[in-house]
Amino acid sequence: MKLYVKVYFGPSNPKPLEVAEEMKDMGFKPVMGEYDFAQEFDSPSEYEEMVDQLRRTLRGRSLEGSDLYFRLNTKGSERY
Repeated sequence: MKLYVKVYFGPSNPKPLEVAEEMKDMGFKPVMGEYDFAQEFDSPSEYEEMVDQLRRTLRGRSLEGSDLYFRLNTKGSERY
C-alpha cells in the first residue's frame, strides 16, 4: 500500500524545499499530481510508525502561531 501526503504551507512556515528535504530523509518520494509525497508500507505497524514520524517532523518545523498542515491518503489493496 502507499501513503500519500499533501503539505499545506502558510507565509510564516519554513521554505517548501527545506520541508521537501526532510520528507525525503524520512523515505518519502516527491510525486506530481494531487499529492506532494508518497511512501510504500507493508503493515499497519509500519503505517503507524510513518505517520507518527511525519507528525513529529512537521510539528517541529512549524513556527509559533503558524502551523504546517498536512493531509494523508492511503491507496492500495486491503490486506489486513
